[in-house]
Amino acid sequence: MCICYTNHALDQFLENLHDQGERKIVRVGGRCKSDKIKCYNLKELSRQKTEFSAEARKRKKSVIEKLKECDAEIKRLTEQLSQPISWQKPRGGISSVLEIENPIVYYHIMSLDSLIDGFEIVGKKNKRIDSESLFQHWAKGGRCPDYVMPYIEVEDANSTAEILGFWSIDKDERRCLVERWRKTLFEDTYQSLHEEISAFEALCSERDSINRERDLQILRDAKVIGATTCGAAKYRDILFENGPSVVIVEEAGEVLEPHIVTALCEANAYTEGTKHLILIGDHLQLRPKVESFKLSAASRMGYNFDYSMFERLIKSEFPSAMLQVQHRMRPYISDFIRSQTYPSLIDHPSTHDFQDVKGVEKNVVFLDHDNPEQGGDADSIETKTKANAYEAQMCIEIVRYLLLQGYKHEQITVLTPYVGQVLKIIQVLKASMHDVNAYISELDQEVIQSDLLEGDDANFVLEANEPKSIRCSSIDNFQGEESDIVVMSLVRSNKRGTIGFLKEAQRVNVLLSRAKIGLYMVGNRKTLCQSPAGGHIWNPILNKLERDGCVLKGFPVVCQLHPTDGAIHIPRPEEFKKCCPNGGCTRPCNSRLSCGHSCPMACHPTDKEHRNTHRFCVEHCRRIPSECPFNHPCTKLCNEKCGKCETTVQSITLLCGHILENPKCHEVRNDEAITERSKRCPERIIHTFKGCGHTCRTTCGNTQTEHPICPGKCDVAMDCGHLCVNKCAACKKHACNKKCERLLLCGHSCNNVCHGETPCPPCSHACENTCVHSKCTKKCSKQCTSCTHDCEWECEHQGRCSLVCGAPCLRLPCNKRCNKLLLCGHQCPSVCGEICPTKDYCQICCTNEKLDHIVDMIEFVPYKDCNIDRDPILILPCGHFYTMTTLDGVFDMSQAYVISDEEYTGIKTITRNDNIKPKCCPDCRTVVHSVARYGRLLSFLRLQFLERKHIMEIGRSLKACAYKLSKVTSKDRKNFIRIEETLLKILKAMKEGPTQKVFEACGGNEQVHVPCPPSKSVIQALQLLGQTYASLIEKVADKYYQQSLSVFKEAISICDDTSSYRLGAEARISLVKVQIAWIGPEEHLVNLLDEVLTRSVYISFEEIIEEAMKLKEHIKAGNNIKNVIEAMHVHDGYNYGGSWTDHWYECPNGHPYFIGNCGGAMQTAKCMDCGEEIGGGNHHLLPTNKQSDIIRKVLDRS
Repeated sequence: MCICYTNHALDQFLENLHDQGERKIVRVGGRCKSDKIKCYNLKELSRQKTEFSAEARKRKKSVIEKLKECDAEIKRLTEQLSQPISWQKPRGGISSVLEIENPIVYYHIMSLDSLIDGFEIVGKKNKRIDSESLFQHWAKGGRCPDYVMPYIEVEDANSTAEILGFWSIDKDERRCLVERWRKTLFEDTYQSLHEEISAFEALCSERDSINRERDLQILRDAKVIGATTCGAAKYRDILFENGPSVVIVEEAGEVLEPHIVTALCEANAYTEGTKHLILIGDHLQLRPKVESFKLSAASRMGYNFDYSMFERLIKSEFPSAMLQVQHRMRPYISDFIRSQTYPSLIDHPSTHDFQDVKGVEKNVVFLDHDNPEQGGDADSIETKTKANAYEAQMCIEIVRYLLLQGYKHEQITVLTPYVGQVLKIIQVLKASMHDVNAYISELDQEVIQSDLLEGDDANFVLEANEPKSIRCSSIDNFQGEESDIVVMSLVRSNKRGTIGFLKEAQRVNVLLSRAKIGLYMVGNRKTLCQSPAGGHIWNPILNKLERDGCVLKGFPVVCQLHPTDGAIHIPRPEEFKKCCPNGGCTRPCNSRLSCGHSCPMACHPTDKEHRNTHRFCVEHCRRIPSECPFNHPCTKLCNEKCGKCETTVQSITLLCGHILENPKCHEVRNDEAITERSKRCPERIIHTFKGCGHTCRTTCGNTQTEHPICPGKCDVAMDCGHLCVNKCAACKKHACNKKCERLLLCGHSCNNVCHGETPCPPCSHACENTCVHSKCTKKCSKQCTSCTHDCEWECEHQGRCSLVCGAPCLRLPCNKRCNKLLLCGHQCPSVCGEICPTKDYCQICCTNEKLDHIVDMIEFVPYKDCNIDRDPILILPCGHFYTMTTLDGVFDMSQAYVISDEEYTGIKTITRNDNIKPKCCPDCRTVVHSVARYGRLLSFLRLQFLERKHIMEIGRSLKACAYKLSKVTSKDRKNFIRIEETLLKILKAMKEGPTQKVFEACGGNEQVHVPCPPSKSVIQALQLLGQTYASLIEKVADKYYQQSLSVFKEAISICDDTSSYRLGAEARISLVKVQIAWIGPEEHLVNLLDEVLTRSVYISFEEIIEEAMKLKEHIKAGNNIKNVIEAMHVHDGYNYGGSWTDHWYECPNGHPYFIGNCGGAMQTAKCMDCGEEIGGGNHHLLPTNKQSDIIRKVLDRS
């Protein structure tokens, strides 16, 4: 058995054996990169060897089938667990978990799923906001939206605190909660997955045991078994059963002693164990790696865990043999290690025949520089990674130059002692050589990705060993390997003489012994020589190089084609492209290309036959395009394909009659080309399209196609009144992108994108409920209150209003001009009692623009001609102004006051009208909210609008309660009680509307008329409250039973008084259901149902009438059953059991039947009403039958 430390070394070892003719090879473990050895992998050989017994084949086939089923089930379960989770999907989603764990939050989120008074809550682009979108908003960390607050405010204190706490959870905790809910939702799936994985592992073990015998037979037939140290440990059991007698460990000086010991096999019942251990390695090179520095020999703490068995045995003077002849390095390179480490080393004669490195003056060069290193600080430990940007750039430019000399990518390797410099070199290579990949070993990749790549650098991609790949490696991970040319970056460059890894003789030994024909080192000579710890190692090396003229300040390049020009020393990376842009010198090539032109490139040692250089020729092409009948010369460059003739020719007349100016030759070279070009005539003409009827400008070529494309807009009139904005040719569904701009009840226009006939959503403008005292800061659609400060409207003629600011004023308007003076000293032009305007509205001082403003909309009189003593002006909040007479007409003051001889003599009661629109400025249409003269009318309209918003809020709350009530289970009494409390609050809130608050602020003044709550909302609230009480009933004597009846009767009374026939019918049906459920089908309940049926002419809902008729039939049937039961007495000495509830059963359709004697079913029969099978056998009832609840209730009542 051959054991190697790395997969690469193992592949090389086995390849050499294969090349020597050995074919009985088995490689254990994966990650084989050798094409020669892949076919000798144990798994591959197992696939080819199919010698199984019949029983083993049968067992394996069964196991494999089960494995496939198990794998498919694991994939299915994994897909279930990986699917995105939402509010209602999958398996009911998060809602199904929250409904149990936190019902308050569950009902809060679900409250958005029902329409509100014909409206629905929408967001951007009119997208409906429902429970799903609300939950996703919460899950993403959003704050509590404003549109949710009305649903929270109607809850009790505990529920409100719970919901607000739910919205206050931070984003990270929300993510954890969602994940916990996911685990709860998929709890059974996780359990199933765990079971399937356990079963899969058991099946894999069974399969492996079946394959074990076959694998053992393959290993017994092999002469050589190869494995890495990890592979030998992984397959230890099967390898030891085979028991190889000889174990060879390659690169043993790099392998930890425990790895070798565990690879040895002791004698057992099957084998005699390991008899011969052969260790091949070099204890003078790098030691094995240990994770902890304290355990290494360098720490001098005595642990010495990084001493290999090989080194320990050598130092213990154990018998060993040393190879004296080296076949790798040219003699000049081997001199370095011969003088320091291997004095008896002999060069094989073949090493004297190595060719010199092409394009470089010397085969070995030390490029000296003084550019400082980066990384770490003066006090950092030696293992802190370092880098040197100058050296990285210089090494890559040397690599580029060597590639231009004709060397293959696999012949060149870049080495450095630090992994940080490896990453720097790869980054520079990627930035400057886009056609070359970087190849690094698996060990270097692991270190770079785990220790160095962080943040944005973590996205850096490391290529595998692909074509055109340069090997970049740390010295530690290149031990045991070689390369024709090695470019070395020594990194360390500082004034302290600190050289870190380079002070270790073993590491210097490795870095100097990897190159075969060329070694180029880039470093700081002064730093290396002055190092207290490593100077004794580097001084002899650098002194020899300096004596031989190999220590230079620039890289010595020599042109292969013009060697007599001498060497050029290049000290900076950027000078390579100036001195040798193509790998040669700067002379022009001037060789004749196949096209007849001279080569435009500078001297280049590769591609001397110029097979590929033609693509760089930039001379004008002298060829004639193959399709040109007029022998025009090509107009492109020589390195481009001629293609079609692009020469401009004389204008021609196309078949359509239009003239084509300056066409290209290929467009008109023959009649066929002219015909084709005529179909693409660019002349623009007016054309009427038959399909759509549009007449618009288009190209002549478009009109000649079979299906011309209309370039105009669709312009179809849509239901919303706007025209479709889509392109006519692409319009599949008409679209409107205009704003709705319909006038809302509040006076604002709808700002949403046009939504057709769908009702406008609630107003999103800021509320304009303002007065001299305060301003509402909410949105217009939100509920707000009127001002309760004392009204400020006062004048010397009519006195002061006695009500509050938000109430309709009681004083009469004054028609006289204000006698106060403006700041300019002139008399105020406004009406007495109004706030005086600024001097900008003075009829004497104002601008010409204001003087020309029309203030009298009846006679169109401008301000300059207006007699303001007789008809003063009023300034609206928007800034526009008109005469008192004009605005009195606009505001229709006759609604609010009695007018006699153009004087206000009394106050009228304003009639409530839901269709009254807000009062607006005649000019800009801005809603007017605060002008003292029109306070009575404006305050009335404001209160009416506030009442409407109040009722809408009540409606939303009722919808939320109705939804909660539909979802609560009968056992959840706490939620029923919460709903009861909420409904009682709603009923109380109905009586405390905005007008009621103003009425109370006015001291109960009878002039403030408080409207009654809308009967529909009251009835709906009472019905929901009655249903809640009915759900809480536990027995007839329960208080909730009487409360339920009382509430339903109150709702019926209101319905009768307001002629609400449909709601009255629903209330009567609800009342009947409650009484049937608890006192049975009494005869007097028929009267309530008869009232529903007699009023059916007013009810348009057939389901209500149908339900009433079913209930009536049920009551009659119940009475018939009661009579039957009462007639069942003892007769002829036998008790027929009329009062035995456990003897009565129902057929599948609900028809009752009786079983005598013990009451157990002993035979089957047919139901006399419907023919369904009834009864059973052996005292067991048929599963489709059940005990009768109807009879039980009848007997309980009797």
